[in-house]
Parts: sequence; C-alpha cells; structure tokens
Amino acid sequence: MVEQCIVPAESRIHVLQSKLGHCKQQILRLEKSRRDEQSRLDTAEEELKSMKCHPLRKNEHKSQAEEIEKLP
Repeated sequence: MVEQCIVPAESRIHVLQSKLGHCKQQILRLEKSRRDEQSRLDTAEEELKSMKCHPLRKNEHKSQAEEIEKLP
C-alpha cells in the first residue's frame, strides 16, 4: 500500500535542499577548522624539531652539565 502525503512534493524538496545546503556549509566550516588545526600542528612540530632538547626526545642531546661532569 502506498501512503499518501498531504505535504506537496515541492515543499518537501525545498526542505531537503535547505538541509543539504546547511550540511554543505557545516562541512566547509569543519574542513576549514581541520586545515587550521593541521597547520597549527605542523608549526608546532617544526618548532619542536628545531629545539636542541625537548621532552619527547630521550637522551639525543646531553645537557652541558652532564658533559662537564664527565670531564677529568
């Protein structure tokens, strides 16, 4: 059995098109936010790489105090 709908098809199509437009705008905003966050992450990673010593690298570079302690 096919159900009949009182709301005209054109009206339903318009509502769906409006929702689609809203979803597309939201996707664009989210993509921009993701790009911005990725850019911030890339910048932070570059800054971290440029540091001589940082908390994520273990024992790659010894501190000057450790080097001085080893001197005879």
